[in-house]
Amino acid sequence: MKVGREEKLILEILSTETYITSSELAEKTGYSSRTIRGKIREINEMLRKMPDCPMEIQAKPRFGFKLNIQEGTKQQILNQLFRENFREEDIPATPGERANWLLAFLLDQKEYVTISELADCLFVTDSVVKTALKNTESILQQYGIRILRRPGYGICAVGEESAVRNCLVDLFMEQKCENAGHELEELGTIVWELLERYQIRIPEIAFYNFIKYIYVSVRRIQKECEITFCSEDQVQVEFSHLEIVEKLGDELETYYGVEIPEKERMYLAIHLAGKRIVGNTGETNLVVKEELNELVEQMVASSYEEFNLNLKNNFDLMMLLKQHMVPLDIRLRYNIPLVNPLLTDIQKNYPLAYTIAERAAVILQEYYGKEIPEGEIGYLAVIYALALEEQEAEIKKSNILIVCNSGKGSSRLLVHKYRQEFGSYIDQIEVCNLIELKYRDFEAVDYVFTTVPITESIPVPVYEVGLFLNSEDIVTVRKILEKGNHGFLKNYFKKELFFSDVHAESKEQVICELCKRARNVLVLPEGVEESVLYRESLSSTDYGNFVAIPHPYQTVVPETTVIVGILDRQIDWGRNQVQAVFLFLIGSQKDKNLQKFYQETMRIFMDEKAIQTIIKTKTYDAFLNYI
Repeated sequence: MKVGREEKLILEILSTETYITSSELAEKTGYSSRTIRGKIREINEMLRKMPDCPMEIQAKPRFGFKLNIQEGTKQQILNQLFRENFREEDIPATPGERANWLLAFLLDQKEYVTISELADCLFVTDSVVKTALKNTESILQQYGIRILRRPGYGICAVGEESAVRNCLVDLFMEQKCENAGHELEELGTIVWELLERYQIRIPEIAFYNFIKYIYVSVRRIQKECEITFCSEDQVQVEFSHLEIVEKLGDELETYYGVEIPEKERMYLAIHLAGKRIVGNTGETNLVVKEELNELVEQMVASSYEEFNLNLKNNFDLMMLLKQHMVPLDIRLRYNIPLVNPLLTDIQKNYPLAYTIAERAAVILQEYYGKEIPEGEIGYLAVIYALALEEQEAEIKKSNILIVCNSGKGSSRLLVHKYRQEFGSYIDQIEVCNLIELKYRDFEAVDYVFTTVPITESIPVPVYEVGLFLNSEDIVTVRKILEKGNHGFLKNYFKKELFFSDVHAESKEQVICELCKRARNVLVLPEGVEESVLYRESLSSTDYGNFVAIPHPYQTVVPETTVIVGILDRQIDWGRNQVQAVFLFLIGSQKDKNLQKFYQETMRIFMDEKAIQTIIKTKTYDAFLNYI
């Protein structure tokens, strides 16, 4: 016989000398009278199957129930029964297992329980329970659930029902689900068929999360734990979602034999709407609330304020953000979690996009009055990363200048040859001779290809090629144009702003020290340090690979420049250990290379070998090799 916590609780209550009514049992256990009567029938059936069982639950009209023991003491028999039915592998053995067990136990009941009673269940001392309870309490606090302590009664977990369910779902998703495997498969089939019928798409991870939320919710409904939520705010729940949960509610009532109240069905619809993929086939008439449109505009504007990136004219980005905001609005209003299994990879591979998303999340945090989960910021970062990648693809063509002294005929032939061989990489081609070169403006020139030696200094990369491009020249020029011109990066990284001997104990000290040294080289406005530190207080700017990229909350200088600091040792920056600090001072002036600057610097920061070499050598020249 397997005795669970519910059966154990009922048996312990009935082990007194007096009869207990079903109403009293219901009050003590938190179950309904109807559920109590069903549980008692199940317990008696299990007791009868035990060989030579010396006890049974006796029912007496108008008196209630009592546990009758034929021989022996009640407590000895109950203790033996509970220990025999508690398999060794079921007993939590590690601090983490005990913390999770306490989570499930405290959330599963309404009554107070003493530390000693919990210690008996876990077969440990009171001090071990108190230690595990600290971890449990810190986890519960993340969901807004408190542990109440009442002298003489014990402890009890108290919180919103929606928070309790979210906690149980997260706990359930971390643990093995072998016992519920068949039931989850049945639920999955029911939900999947309904989603297919109504052509609603949700991500795979969200689908499994929804199934487990239903699983947890049914058990809470069975315990008469009703969901409560504020439905005053208008959220975009499609009629199809209301229709699908009506069908789903009917299916669940049939499957479980339990009533699914109207409020539970509405909350299921809200959950489903918060997990859907917006913008799929058949949603061309999607209407986004004006408040969400304004939020998206503010989010995009923040990227201009902090990074001088003007993305407001990117139609695809604006539409993707607006479509994303429809379910995100629901998740944030109702605290519906959405797991992001790619968060670490997003932070590592798209640090700029994630930083922009973090800044946008500040707008959302101010609007909704709550902290935005990292997973949600990660999903926003994916949208920004796509926009940045598309913009990068649009600016790959280069403007070149050909220097040739052989006359107009040869020059025109060269232009034709370059267009023929490299047309997909070139935007504009101009030709000049050595005399004209002295008076040339190189503002719009990316590369100079010359057929004659050039002795004077040129502010852009210069490559010498043959008058008539041979096969070797063609390969060389194509590689240059494919790779792109990175020489412009030197304009942002100046030798006098490269500091290789920075000693500091904290990121605050690093930022102040770099600004102090930079003031000996250039003019920095007052308040730069405060702006950078304020931005750090919103979210840490380290994303791995021992690199941090702090920057002011808003643009504070006319021209973009970078202050580089190589620390003498690693320090904790917030998320990770850091030893190479790149303090970005983004300029307010228009900069045609700014987008390329972001892309190329992020490429360097993600290059493990490059960063390790820069940290080890601590020289500006070594740094130049990578830009």
